[in-house]
Amino acid sequence: APLELALDFSDQDVEIVSPPDHAARVRALAVELEAFAAPGRGAARRTQRRVVLRGPANAGKSTLFNALLRREAAIASPLRGTTRDVLAGAWARGDAAAWLVDTAGDDVDEREVDRLAAAARRRAEAEADVVLEVRDARRRGYPEIPRGGATVLRVATFADLAGPADLAAAAADDAFVVAAPSGVGLDALEAKLARALLGDRGAQEAADDAPFLVTDRAAGLFADAATALKRGAEALETLPPELGASDLRVALRALRDVVGDDAADPVLDRIFRDFCIGK
Repeated sequence: APLELALDFSDQDVEIVSPPDHAARVRALAVELEAFAAPGRGAARRTQRRVVLRGPANAGKSTLFNALLRREAAIASPLRGTTRDVLAGAWARGDAAAWLVDTAGDDVDEREVDRLAAAARRRAEAEADVVLEVRDARRRGYPEIPRGGATVLRVATFADLAGPADLAAAAADDAFVVAAPSGVGLDALEAKLARALLGDRGAQEAADDAPFLVTDRAAGLFADAATALKRGAEALETLPPELGASDLRVALRALRDVVGDDAADPVLDRIFRDFCIGK
């Protein structure tokens, strides 16, 4: 507002602060906004952990999802591609809690709707703290799929239908063998899942202590504002004040976009509120 005052109302009887005097304050604000947008604040973006079930169609993901939630939250069917949307439900065991997320099979891509389901699955995987890599014990084998920073737990389903050789192969793959409908193996799987979620104490404490939650969109807007402010501070020191004011307006637009407000009217409102002009 003082910069706009200097540009638009310099002929009025008001005290005008020189643009370089604002540069230090602008730089300090840029540093603060950079902290909001820094990648290191990723743990603060949400305090609830996410566990994503993934694997091929008919691997028993939705049946396992229902068993872990203790309710029929997802439709389980022997038909391939039954699950399309990403489904989520709250899961807890002791001090461990997470959103449990069921996803579409990773080997179904025949139609456009299958490709949309695959894209939704990939987005869910990108946010996962733990991935349950689910396979039918009778099919054997787990692919080496990178999961970024997520912990991967292998799960072999249909233990009640698998033969001794299948179960031995699952054990060799370090997989948790379960039969979800009857509850076989679920207790051991949930205990391991709880330990995995509670193991990263540092990230969890950072999330719990964070004073705010930042979405990817808001983090990007904070970064845009910080960049414009740094550019504006330099302009205020060495260039015509109009250029510095322009950069500040870019920063203000980015910040107002966080809450969906327009920036122009509040600036003028503040000028007419704080300065005796236009009489």
